[in-house]
Amino acid sequence: MEATDHMKPLGKGYCPSEENAAAEAVAKRRRFARGFARQVIVWAVTCAFLAVVNWLTSPHYWWVLWVIGGWGLQLLLSLVFYLFDFDDEE
Repeated sequence: MEATDHMKPLGKGYCPSEENAAAEAVAKRRRFARGFARQVIVWAVTCAFLAVVNWLTSPHYWWVLWVIGGWGLQLLLSLVFYLFDFDDEE
């Protein structure tokens, strides 16, 4: 019986083939896109709810802008870190 690629032992100097690397990159992109879309939806719904609460309770001071800005900055930074690939996988 022949050993397939997924059955071969990982020895020193093992490099995944270009196909496996491309498939891993596509899977990583899909996981990030799904997770990021979920984060943006949660951010938008939560901020909309808080904006209504802010409007009903204290319309003279829009504290919800701090939440929108802070959470939005976190979303923006996670997108920038993904796009420029600043993770420590090396």
